Amino acid sequence: MDPIDIKEMLHHHHLWLKGMPSGKPADFAGRDLTGADFSGADLRRASFRMAKLRDARLTKAQLVQCDLFKADLSGADLSEADLSRADLRGATLESVNMAGANLTGANFRRGLELGQDAGEGVEVLRQNVTGSNFAGATLVGVDALGADFSGSNLAGANLQDAALTDCQLVSVDLTGADLAGATLASANLVGAELSGANLAGATLQGANLTDAHLHGVDLSNVETFGANVVMANMAPEPASAAPKPMTEAEIHAALAAHKSWVGGGDGRPANLRGQDLSGFDLAGLDLSGIKLRGAALRDATVDNTTFQFADLSGADMRGCSALGTTFAGCNLTGADLRNGRFSGSRFASAEILSGTGERTGRRIYTDLSNARLAGATCDGVDWADAILHDVSGLEP
Repeated sequence: MDPIDIKEMLHHHHLWLKGMPSGKPADFAGRDLTGADFSGADLRRASFRMAKLRDARLTKAQLVQCDLFKADLSGADLSEADLSRADLRGATLESVNMAGANLTGANFRRGLELGQDAGEGVEVLRQNVTGSNFAGATLVGVDALGADFSGSNLAGANLQDAALTDCQLVSVDLTGADLAGATLASANLVGAELSGANLAGATLQGANLTDAHLHGVDLSNVETFGANVVMANMAPEPASAAPKPMTEAEIHAALAAHKSWVGGGDGRPANLRGQDLSGFDLAGLDLSGIKLRGAALRDATVDNTTFQFADLSGADMRGCSALGTTFAGCNLTGADLRNGRFSGSRFASAEILSGTGERTGRRIYTDLSNARLAGATCDGVDWADAILHDVSGLEP
């Protein structure tokens, strides 16, 4: 859509909001608005139904009660936007940035779209919000029945009284989130991080909590009938306590157990959060599922290493060698990659498989939000499936 036409429509919408007779509500339904800049715009009650808003900038925009049904918002920046009571049914929200946004009362639930002809039937639109950033967002009372938030960041989000029944919340970060009174019946929380979350009065009936982290979570006032709580990780882990430093021998032992686990043996996934692996040679290893949050990997060698669904958030990888390395479905938010060598590496997405190993069609994207790459060598790097919000030092 032509920028001049957009500006004219915004002008008439502004007049309409003021109640002036020459005003007219903005109707962007079905329009191509790829990359458009609506930052700070007052678009209350505007229609973006089925519009294409890929990579659009809507930071701090007023989108109260907007119609975004089946809109494509992939990669859009809606940080600090007000989307309260917006209709987001069936919208594409992959890799969207909604950090600090207000989504109070927004509708994310599965939509139903009637076919144009009687014989076409009804299509169920499962909301796709995979790999998105909702850190610190307000989602009070949000209706997200059946939505797929897999791999998204909801740390510190306010989800009081949210309807999350039948949601896919695989590997979601809900650290410190407020889920008081929320309904998560039959939700899939495999590998989710819920440490320090508030679940007072919440419902987890029939939820899948396999490998979910519930450190410091009080379940005394939570409905857990039918949920596999015994499969969750409930071990106490003080949020403020730094991990105990491991010796070099202990780190190598953890890596050996991880290798056995990856190969289907009796090992276990390595949790090396906050540990010092500076200078380690990890070339060619399969480190899928490893936890290296906040770890030091300065000058380490990870050439041709595979990191799939690995947590490297906040890791210090300055000067590391990662030639031909695969990062698939990884969390690299806030990682320090300055002066690293990444030539030929892939920052890819990874498909989530069902419990029986069947394909689901749902993917988690490698998230590099707020990562630092100044001085890094990135010749031939494949960024196709990477989330690059607020990355510093990356040359265009």
